[in-house]
Amino acid sequence: MFSLKEITDCIKNRNLEKALMLCDAYENEKNKSLILNLRGVINLLKGNLDIAEKSFLNAVRVDPNFIDPLKNLYLICLKKKTIKIS
Repeated sequence: MFSLKEITDCIKNRNLEKALMLCDAYENEKNKSLILNLRGVINLLKGNLDIAEKSFLNAVRVDPNFIDPLKNLYLICLKKKTIKIS
């Protein structure tokens, strides 16, 4: 059985492909928003901004009260420079 700690350890150690595989194996209806957010983080670290953005948006759709994917979406906007401050 996989654990969220195992996924986060893989992310910290930059073993991103293994982290993605663990996300696939561990996802269920109870942790779907958390796993989607972790997938987004992994893809953000890999430089796949569009995939990361989709994962974060899906996490928010699953759980609108989960603040982490919203913060991560903000980081994507900053990286893409899609926010204009005047």
